[in-house]
Amino acid sequence: MTATAPGYTHVFSVEARAEYQGLSPQDRALVDMAVGLLEKDPYPDKGTAPEGPDARRAFINGDLSLRYGVHRHHLVIAEINGRADRDFLFGSDR
Repeated sequence: MTATAPGYTHVFSVEARAEYQGLSPQDRALVDMAVGLLEKDPYPDKGTAPEGPDARRAFINGDLSLRYGVHRHHLVIAEINGRADRDFLFGSDR
């Protein structure tokens, strides 16, 4: 994206908003930082991967990722994934 290109505004899906609100304050801050970076350039060289023709996955850290797409000047956050033992069939105690 060039310096003269307009920035993007972000929009959370209903599911992503619920996932965001369920995060810890520290994880919410990380998601906020990631979304801020993606608003400036939704196609960075590092930390993202395509997930089909219209979706990308951004890897925030080892525990957090988000799935997003771009429509006109909107960065659409479709889902936020946080890893926790409750998200796996077998927790870390097995």
